[in-house]
Amino acid sequence: MDPITIVVLVVALALFFDFTNGFHDTANAMATPIATGALKPRTAVIIAAVMNLVGAFLSTEVAKAISVSLINEDVQILPEMVFAGLTGAILWNLTTWFLGLPSSSSHALIGGLVGAGLKHGRPRGGCRRCWPGRSSNRGRRPPGRPELSPGIRS
Repeated sequence: MDPITIVVLVVALALFFDFTNGFHDTANAMATPIATGALKPRTAVIIAAVMNLVGAFLSTEVAKAISVSLINEDVQILPEMVFAGLTGAILWNLTTWFLGLPSSSSHALIGGLVGAGLKHGRPRGGCRRCWPGRSSNRGRRPPGRPELSPGIRS
């Protein structure tokens, strides 16, 4: 597939994730003030919208921390990895929203990106590289500390 097409798809998916993040986290944050009667629903949604917008421009510390401390510099981050991470986060957001479960969109995104990074860093055969000398690790404890995928810092 054309790289430009992939980047356009990733940007569109990121905007959709931002939409699901907005309605998902707003519901979590505003449930208590509305349920207790402290705020009317319209006022709560307006406050949430303003605070989400201000928060987006106020700080990028979380993004900096993830890009500096989680990802190795020698690993190439592919658009397909970002696409997979965003897809996982969106599916998690929609599932928990549909079931009425509170969860964090930020944690869902981190989990999706870490999962995509782990899958990208491992061979197709599975986890043979994790614990050298073992062809099957099912039901066994690893001898010592397992080797991490090349995309994740220890």
